Amino acid sequence: MQVLADAAQHPDESYAAYARWAGVHPETLRKARKANPEFAQELERRRQGILQLESDAVGIEEFCLSPDYLGLEGKVWPVVMDELKEINSGQYDLVLLVGSIGSGKTYAAALSLLYSLYRLLLLPDPHSYYDLDPASPIILGVQNRNRRLAERNDYALCRNLIEGSPWFATNAPHDQRLKSRVKFLHKNVELWAASGDPEDLLGMNLYSLIIDEGNFFSKVERSKRSVHGGTFDAAREAFEGALRRKQSRFPDGSGCFFVASSKRFKGQFTDELAQDFAGSESTYIYDHNQWSIRPEKYADGDWFHVFVGDRLRAPRILDNDEEIDPADRSLVTSVPVRFERHFQRDPVRSLQDIAGISTDVSGAFFSEKEKLGEAACLNQVLVSQADVVGDASRLLPRPHGFCIPHPESPRAVHADLSLTGDLTGIGIGHIRRYDDRGLPEIDIDAIARVRPPRNGQIELDSVFRLVRDWNEMGIPIQWFSCDGYQSADLLQRVGRLGIYSGRLSVDQTKPNDPMAAYETLRAAISEGRFRFPDDGETVEDMLWLQVDFEKRKVDHLPNRKKDTADCLAAIAYHLTHSVQAFRYVGRIEGAATAAAFAVPKLGGQVTGIPYAGFRSAMEEIRYRRGIPAR
Repeated sequence: MQVLADAAQHPDESYAAYARWAGVHPETLRKARKANPEFAQELERRRQGILQLESDAVGIEEFCLSPDYLGLEGKVWPVVMDELKEINSGQYDLVLLVGSIGSGKTYAAALSLLYSLYRLLLLPDPHSYYDLDPASPIILGVQNRNRRLAERNDYALCRNLIEGSPWFATNAPHDQRLKSRVKFLHKNVELWAASGDPEDLLGMNLYSLIIDEGNFFSKVERSKRSVHGGTFDAAREAFEGALRRKQSRFPDGSGCFFVASSKRFKGQFTDELAQDFAGSESTYIYDHNQWSIRPEKYADGDWFHVFVGDRLRAPRILDNDEEIDPADRSLVTSVPVRFERHFQRDPVRSLQDIAGISTDVSGAFFSEKEKLGEAACLNQVLVSQADVVGDASRLLPRPHGFCIPHPESPRAVHADLSLTGDLTGIGIGHIRRYDDRGLPEIDIDAIARVRPPRNGQIELDSVFRLVRDWNEMGIPIQWFSCDGYQSADLLQRVGRLGIYSGRLSVDQTKPNDPMAAYETLRAAISEGRFRFPDDGETVEDMLWLQVDFEKRKVDHLPNRKKDTADCLAAIAYHLTHSVQAFRYVGRIEGAATAAAFAVPKLGGQVTGIPYAGFRSAMEEIRYRRGIPAR
């Protein structure tokens, strides 16, 4: 065996050198060649760089378990081996490996990649077989969010298995001096570690690839690397670019791509791929958690039940005697009791990491999802549709005609502006009434989006025209605000309509309280004081809002938006904190009660029609404050 390995690695050396390196006399080697023609033939094949024929390849089970190959007897769980047999049956060129941590995703991907490498190296001349330039290496890659992670995880695993394999040592030696890649001698085939940058494997003859933790790759909004300055999705760009290169070099479907990642939230990168390739007979999905991959380990233990949640209900541990609606039984999963502490502390992350179940939320800002669903109960009043392209003035119905609720209550308008990459969100709302605690109950009259046209920009002047038209139609707009993006001219023009105008960024509401606008919105929704139109996209966006406590910011996930949610937060903040209730006694129900809770010194002149039982608005306020009548 040592002589065969030396012949493959040093084909130009003499037989005497092989014998000396193996510790035998050259005559002994000559006699062995003469007595064993098969050995002599194999020795010559190794000197010519010819290994086994591909038709002589062993199966994946022997390749993994046999001491002549990887020697992993007892180290590959039976369920994983069954999956490996299916993955490497020759039917698939894309394998999605998802599930929980500890379910063998990376291990299965690495073993499959090495088996793909083994079969490639069996070809006498891989470059000639695939009609490739022999000077350009054939690459098998392992890719992670950054090169360091790729080298520490997938690449280190693959390299260690190669270096511990007798078959690779004998049949496919590699240059031991190179540490950054595995370069096989005689075949110009290499194993690389790559970062999540799509350009890391640019221009390569990419035969097979592992994209590990693809659900955690970066996404950058308004990126210069994205077409039209939109969102740059590193995992998607890496996958699509690599797939194009593979299909151009290996059009017969040779090689395989493996995308492995723990689960996070629904709509993640692996979910997108599963949807894109749904129905493809050449795509396989490996989906396991710790107890499905090793059932014998948990067979005799106790279990508890978890409600995994849905769009409007949060995950939670079920009581032992809790009755479940038959319609919700598919949303219940059983978990070994040893993990109960983790689920009590953080059911969302535990579902993702331990149970391998994608969730509808991941640390959501709006934790009371039922309340959010109840708040989305109104119809659009001041717009005919929730979405238009390019021109905000198209939101108005033609001909104009409105019967607005509470016409005496002044309106607040907020616009979250954008030109190309993002949407422009627009909202308008008012105070319906004040409750017994003097807090405003707010209704949103309209919430809408203006989407950028293809290869064009949103017409910001159309936002002005929309506000002007509302104003001319008699809608009592008192305040207009927008974020700081290209807003100076718009604010000046709206101000000339007699509307109070100013900037308001919900991401930096106040210097000492940057999340104040969103906190105000959440409190109003939680207390049932905020209602808005039942717009599915807005509700979905709000369900996925996250809190970055380090930056003290409410933000959206990479594949979501928050333009209309920002509008709701701005309107809620303004109508809660900036409106002086005493000015609207007789115009807004409960305004006198709200004024009674305000600071004792009112200032200014209180006008308005008092509610029944009072001679004036001021008399009602004094009554609410407990001040004796004059």
